[in-house]
Amino acid sequence: MRGHEGTGKVQMWVDIFPTSLGPPGPPVNIDPRKAEGYELRCVVWQVRDTDLGDTNLLGQRMSDIYVCGWLDGLPEQRQQTDIHYRSLDGNGAFNWRFVFPFEFLAAEKLCAIRRKEHVWSLDQTLLKVPPKLILQVWDNDKFKADDLLGILELELTRLRRPARSARLCRAAPQDVSRLSRRCCRAPALPRSPLDLFRCRSARGWWPCTVQEDGGQRLSGKLELSLELLTAREAEERPVGKARGEPNKHPTLPEPSLVRHGIRWRSLLWLGLGLAAFLLLLGLRSFLPGSVTLKVPEPLRLLRPSGEKRPGTEHPPGGTGTKP
Repeated sequence: MRGHEGTGKVQMWVDIFPTSLGPPGPPVNIDPRKAEGYELRCVVWQVRDTDLGDTNLLGQRMSDIYVCGWLDGLPEQRQQTDIHYRSLDGNGAFNWRFVFPFEFLAAEKLCAIRRKEHVWSLDQTLLKVPPKLILQVWDNDKFKADDLLGILELELTRLRRPARSARLCRAAPQDVSRLSRRCCRAPALPRSPLDLFRCRSARGWWPCTVQEDGGQRLSGKLELSLELLTAREAEERPVGKARGEPNKHPTLPEPSLVRHGIRWRSLLWLGLGLAAFLLLLGLRSFLPGSVTLKVPEPLRLLRPSGEKRPGTEHPPGGTGTKP
């Protein structure tokens, strides 16, 4: 029609049936599939063998390690552990829980994310992305940008099987040492991935890698616990983020590992105190003479002028000297 401009769009499904085939069959429900609510709980227990990105005052390599994570497509859910200060061996303990709620389309095996493309958009756009957990290990710096130490990406529908120990954790299944091959009677076959929506939980060690020289290099190892619950199960078994209440399923204690930062900080304060003491001794030795302070006697200050100090009076008939 003239005089009218388009103000929107209409999405339709039109079926045309020839009369020669008789009446059409029953109507088909074409409503979009509804996404189901899930909650992913990830416990970061510890890290091992991470790269050391800094150098302390004693010339030792060290890192201030922390871990952050989020689900792909949901960067606003980014969460972060506390910082393991001054790790000298690349190890750090956290006992920290991440909690990520999301919606999942089981038929398509994709996460459903609804958001507005622009601030001025009236309707939300449905995005479908694979359910992928992204974890990053960082070195915390105060006066410059933090250094990335490693990345770990875990697709929940095709989850790589974790290693039972940090020693067995490698960057790729084919990275097997010659000694391990000699000890094994038969070559190790690649294991099929896990579907976390079926097994619901997994725990073990996963490798972190960094891009280097056109390939991936092992830069650390993460011990994690992954648990997947429906929205209803999550309401029945609530947990807190980090080590907050309710702290259960499982209970996360404070890390028992002695941190190198505490010992290093104590040595630093001890060294500063010793340096200050030696500096005072050096200043005193360079002075022209010994510095002494004459403290007046309190009784003398309070005694009137002309009054003698007790004990100085001469006995009667004597001069105050011995014969």
